[in-house]
Amino acid sequence: MIFSRRKPSEFYPANRSILGYLVIFTIFTAPIELLLVHVLIPSETVAWVVTALSMYGVVWIIGMYASVRTMPHSFERDGVVLRYGIFGEIRVPKDKITSVTVKTVKSVKAGDGFRTENRNR
Repeated sequence: MIFSRRKPSEFYPANRSILGYLVIFTIFTAPIELLLVHVLIPSETVAWVVTALSMYGVVWIIGMYASVRTMPHSFERDGVVLRYGIFGEIRVPKDKITSVTVKTVKSVKAGDGFRTENRNR
């Protein structure tokens, strides 16, 4: 699903996401961290528990990125669906959209996501 063709009515937030860098960083650092933690913990039982939790964390980070890659924003008949992987989904009905403008802005807190402006204030 990650390498599937995109439909014209879908677009992905992962194209500009920093999550890809997090996955790459995790893939390169996790083996070192897993080995060091496993060797440095004196109790064998605790070492295996910590190793298993660390491996679960790596799988979770990869799954988190995969969810952003496979759950696109989409235009549907009744409106727009905005998704950010497993973290959230917003359905905006067509009648609630008054205008759409394209802007390139940096996030205030240097994070991923999108911004809406309510001009009815």
